[in-house]
Amino acid sequence: MTEHIKQALAPYRVEIFEKIASTNTYLCEEAKHKNIEKTIVIAREQTGGRGRRGRSFHSPKDAGLYMSLLLPLESAPKSEGLTLRVGVALYHALKKAFPKLKPSLKWVNDIYINDKKLAGILVEGVTRPDGVFCAVVGIGINLLRASFPEELEGRVTSIENETGERILPLSFAEELVKALDDAWKYPFSDVIEVYRTHAYLKGKSLLVLPHEGEKYSAEYVDIDENGSLIVKKENGQIVTLFSGDVSVKQQ
Repeated sequence: MTEHIKQALAPYRVEIFEKIASTNTYLCEEAKHKNIEKTIVIAREQTGGRGRRGRSFHSPKDAGLYMSLLLPLESAPKSEGLTLRVGVALYHALKKAFPKLKPSLKWVNDIYINDKKLAGILVEGVTRPDGVFCAVVGIGINLLRASFPEELEGRVTSIENETGERILPLSFAEELVKALDDAWKYPFSDVIEVYRTHAYLKGKSLLVLPHEGEKYSAEYVDIDENGSLIVKKENGQIVTLFSGDVSVKQQ
């Protein structure tokens, strides 16, 4: 299976680890010191899987797909909208593999099913020694049933939990990379339309944690043509979020 995957994912250079702290951390460090080209790193287990804002991503052995891609870009602006494109690619890959599944996209980097998190995306930037800017795209997907830590019970789910179907991580990796290669070709307006149509935050009361300033309560309004989240604060003020963190308020 390993050799098949390496051939199927060409022209990416593919590395597969039994265990690693974090596929994203590994690729970022590699790119800082080597002029590596398009690379995919997959781990059967992560001991320090990472999400946004320093959060951890539970990554038990063989229970999910833990994968990072290194994409050399000509300049940093080329990465704009990248997280949204990856989210839409993941959405399409899931729908193709599991047609009855009804995933939704949580701005800006998660996939949810039935109010539970199924997958997360982490995009980071790094500059190679030759000055080329690269995006490191980390994707973690819960595929098989696994015992989640107590603090995650009821908040996360897996493909097997939702559908009863089992798919091996390496098999889904092949499907996902095909969807990712297609994602770069979409007009950005198509990406936004998928996010709007399948927005997890739609109709929900939110808690917004901006990069600067105090957190506040708000209601979902829309996602604009640039991929920014539009919310309405309790005082009626409309705010456009280019970045930041948003969670659904518990009723």
